[in-house]
Amino acid sequence: MRTADPDAVAGLIMAGGESRRFGRDKARHPVAGEPMIARVYGALAAVATPVVVSVGTAAASYADVLPGDVPHVHDRHADAGPLAGLDAGFRALRSRWVLVAACDMPHVTPDGFRALLRFRDEQVDAIVGRTDDDRLHPLFACYRRERALAAARACLSAEERALHALLDRLAVRDVAVPARLVHNVNRPKDLGGP
Repeated sequence: MRTADPDAVAGLIMAGGESRRFGRDKARHPVAGEPMIARVYGALAAVATPVVVSVGTAAASYADVLPGDVPHVHDRHADAGPLAGLDAGFRALRSRWVLVAACDMPHVTPDGFRALLRFRDEQVDAIVGRTDDDRLHPLFACYRRERALAAARACLSAEERALHALLDRLAVRDVAVPARLVHNVNRPKDLGGP
């Protein structure tokens, strides 16, 4: 799970949600004949290595729909939502930068991730996708791992669970991205796209 090159870019897929609104595990739901999480993995693995999957609990696994050697990481903080998944992923990886994507964004592309990577520099802690409606998408982002891990730990210690609290602790650059690229599927009716 550790990479030898600290300047390499790692990937983190967030798959720890319960899919309550979808009614079943949405990460496994096929889009164009492929499970959503496999589509996200393919796009992320094209630009990042290693790629890990944050699954929330030790009982969850996507080994049957992803390559067998994809590591899974588990939350250390119960009921802390995506922030706990980011914390687990950042702890498991060693790369300077980590690309993050939610498992329910079936239209992400390698070029979308590359667009984020172009904005890395020493003054930035997070490069976050922003859609035309001015919404930031912290689960389509590139994080400077050490600084983001420190911020995630501080948020968890302060019992701040919202992802905007994480972003408030970081130097953020937002990058315009098409809405379809970051469209996430919460309910079956969302499968049609934005």
